[in-house]
Amino acid sequence: MKSINQLSAITNGRGKTQVVPAYYWLWGVFVLCWIYLISDSLLLSVDGEGSHAHHPLHHAHSMLVVVISWLVMVYAMMLPMMIGSVRWLCANTPRYHHSCLTLCFIVGYSFVWSLLGVVANTFAPLQVAMSQHLSTLPVNALLYFAAGLWCFSDFRRKAIIACGSGMPLRVSGVGMYKDVFSFGLLKSLSCARSCFHIMLVMTIVGHSIGIMAMMTIALFYERDRRPKEVRMVIYCCFILSVSYLTSWVNNQ
Repeated sequence: MKSINQLSAITNGRGKTQVVPAYYWLWGVFVLCWIYLISDSLLLSVDGEGSHAHHPLHHAHSMLVVVISWLVMVYAMMLPMMIGSVRWLCANTPRYHHSCLTLCFIVGYSFVWSLLGVVANTFAPLQVAMSQHLSTLPVNALLYFAAGLWCFSDFRRKAIIACGSGMPLRVSGVGMYKDVFSFGLLKSLSCARSCFHIMLVMTIVGHSIGIMAMMTIALFYERDRRPKEVRMVIYCCFILSVSYLTSWVNNQ
């Protein structure tokens, strides 16, 4: 009898059975997050507030709601880039543990991003303060320009390369789950080193669903092309910087 941790078998054209990889549910989470974000953006647009939304339910006072909303944004932008790590994880562990190990990996990955979400949201009111005290400067343009410059650093380049690395894993017992949880932590730290400054600027400045989609595509392209091409996000930051600068000049 097959383990319940395996997903249902499917039959290919030759009559053979294949087991659907246990990490495919991550694609479902990714799609659901985007459906939620797009629908939320459309609802806010109807209310005339869509252009000011940092992320769903940003104005809620509950820290738990803020963290969940932040994680929805993280999953929408980062989950596709984690599939490679989860695939490597499944290739190096017993198949009947794959579903539980994938969940354990995501818990470890989410732990660091949850803490970073709290940090990012403490900076969310910064844009209003800067607009009041630095009203003569194109603050939004400067923030995206600074984010683009930071993308040139070796610190970020090394972090992108680290996103594709593995680590020794025990293949049985409680130690295996501890290793996988630690693996999730390490991956989230690498992702944070390469992407958190982008998400922080997006949180401070505010962003449309279009900007978020553009950044997600750029990050996915960079991760797929590493280490040869890690400039796509730089181009996006500079394009947004010029866009905000143009808007600021026109409003002067």
